[in-house]
Parts: sequence; structure tokens; C-alpha cells
Amino acid sequence: MTKKFLINLILITLIAILIAWLVFVFFKNKNTNQLILPSSFFPIIGNNDDLTTKDNQNQINKTNNNSVTDDLIQLYPLEDLIVQDFIIKLVNDKLYLFILSKTNGNVYTYDFLTKTNQRLLNQTIQNPLEFEVFSKSDNSALIYVKNNKSNLKTYTKFDVLSLINPPENIKGLDLPIYIKNIMEIANAYHWQEDRQDSSWFYVAPDILSVIDRQLILNSNYSNWNYLPTKNKVFLNQKPISNTETLAYVVQNNNLRKIISGPGLTINPSPDGNYILYSTNFNKTTSTYLKNISTNQTIKLPISTVSDKCGWSNYNDSFYCAISSNNNLDVTDWYQGKDKFTDNNIVGFTIDNLKKIIPITKLPNNFDVDSLIVSPKDDYLVFKNKNTDQVWIFDLIF
Repeated sequence: MTKKFLINLILITLIAILIAWLVFVFFKNKNTNQLILPSSFFPIIGNNDDLTTKDNQNQINKTNNNSVTDDLIQLYPLEDLIVQDFIIKLVNDKLYLFILSKTNGNVYTYDFLTKTNQRLLNQTIQNPLEFEVFSKSDNSALIYVKNNKSNLKTYTKFDVLSLINPPENIKGLDLPIYIKNIMEIANAYHWQEDRQDSSWFYVAPDILSVIDRQLILNSNYSNWNYLPTKNKVFLNQKPISNTETLAYVVQNNNLRKIISGPGLTINPSPDGNYILYSTNFNKTTSTYLKNISTNQTIKLPISTVSDKCGWSNYNDSFYCAISSNNNLDVTDWYQGKDKFTDNNIVGFTIDNLKKIIPITKLPNNFDVDSLIVSPKDDYLVFKNKNTDQVWIFDLIF
């Protein structure tokens, strides 16, 4: 065997290896999911402007006919926590997921960078219902947790370092049990007080400033959802299927009715200029987008409860979970008597509501609740109502 022949054989082998590697890279990239970047929001995926609602739904089901996402690194659960409630907050410009445990009533923090969680408070809270976290200008935070057997607990100031090394004792403060839905809007605190089948809505410069509080509105109907945005507050009667329910907007302490409909649920954009809303009549769900300024309403080419949607913090796009079974009574869903089977999460841009943009497939036995977009549009966080687990989808993986 000549030296020249050996050299040629080696060259041919190297070229074959290079070609095989290039083919592998090409097909690997071809199968990678397109992602949403914070700057560009949604990728262009075909031109389906002329498709009907049914065609759009069928297109997504055909494209995503597997039970799990192609890239499990992008979509993952927090497996070791059973969640009652969760909140995403930037504290000192670092992103944290605050989690209220359904198992022991404690509060945990989840670090998106290290993908680790840790217990924050040093005591167990029985029968937790809800909680809230407020970021303060001095890099501290304020947490309250409410349960269904005792007063509202407010855990006052712990600094950012305490997220890593919680103090031995965090002093608490008991507030009246009828106070609920405490929210921070435009450097003021809003809350609701329910007394004898009526609701009173107040605003004050501090949660403890009961004397300085100002009445926004009182109502003989106590079953409200309280939804704050940048400069408006939206009120939505909790939905009852086949029954006309109302939604109001409060701005500059003025109350205005904006929508009514059977089984109505609403989901306002962060700036309060748009509302995603859904109605439910005879077990049929319809989903709409309303422009608050112009009163223009557009029916979306999907059918989902607005609670299954989340807004981009740039106000011009949103995400929704869609289901293969939409013939549900929304009241039964809220009460846990029935469930949706969600297959996909899709996206829309405000300027092209006809185009359904596939984002990710979902595992089996999934019923999305409380879908939230992180402050910098880099994560989707939502709860699977069937398991009470929080799932995270990385938008910029």
C-alpha cells in the first residue's frame, strides 16, 4: 500500500466525517423550536391569515400531535412543591418566583438562574389561601399570607440578602380577616374589605394607613375579582355560567361599566388599554379582545377561558393555553368539578389577531391556570390545575 494511497484514504475519511457532521447540525437546527425573543416577540410562522377558526385549531393539533414538548429543557416543572399560589417579582433587579406551598403554608423562593428553591419564612401557615409580595424601593420586600381560619398575616420588611439567608425570626402583624386582595398600584396600596355581603374598595399610601385610606367604591355584591393595571383597576364579578356578569374599570376614582356577558372573565393588559375576556353560555366558551379606548371588540380564533392567558409586559402580545375540549361549564371548572385538557400554548400579536403562533406543546393531563409572563418577557410561568405544580417555559433558551 503506497504512501500516496494512505494519504488519499485519510483525506476521504476526514471529508466524509465533515459532511456527516454538517448534515447532523442542519437537521438538529431544523427541528429546534422557534423562540420568542423579548425584542421581536413572535416569530413569523407561515401565513395563515385566511384560515378559519377550525382550520387554525386543526393546524396546531397536527403540528403538535405529540404529548410532550420537543425540548424538555425549555418546559419543566418544579416537581418538589405543591403550590397554592405563586408570584413573579423583580427584587433588586433579580428575578424571583415566590411560591406559597399548599402542603405546609410556607413561602419559598425559586431562583431562575440556579433553578433552585428555598424556604423563606420560618413558620408553617395552616390552610393558606393567597399571598402577595411587594418590592420596596429600599430593596426590601413585604409579604402577606392569608388563610381561612385566622387573620391576615403580614410579614414585614426583609432585605434582599434575606432571600438567600432568611433571618431566624420575621415579625408578623395581624390584620382584620375581612381585608383581602391587597395590591400595590402606582406606589399606593389597594385592598378590598368584605362585610355582610358587601364589598368596600380602598386605597392608601401604606397598607397600615387605615386612617388615611380613601374609599374608591362600595358594592352590595361581594364576590369580585380585583385586577390592577398600571393606572387602572378592573373589577369583574366572579363568573357564573349562563348568567349575565359585569366588568368595571376604575380610573381616577371613577367607575365605568365596560363589558357584560354570561360567565364573563377578564384579563387586562398591563397598561390597562386592552382586555382579553371570555364568555361561557351553554358550555360554549368564546374569547375576545377589547380596546378600552375605542371600544372595538374582536373575536379571537380560539376558544379558551381568559384565566388561561398571559400578557407580554410590552402590552402588544399575549399567550394562551388552548384545549381539545371546550364544552365545559366555566363554573364547574372554577369549582374543580370539571377540567379542560390543554394541549398547546399559542401566541398572538395585537396587530395580527388572525395568526395563531405555536409556542409549545404541553404534557398529558394538563389544565393550565394562572399563566403569567415574567417582567422581562423571558419566562412563562403557570400552574397545572390537575397536580398543583408550577411549570416554567423558557422563552429565550
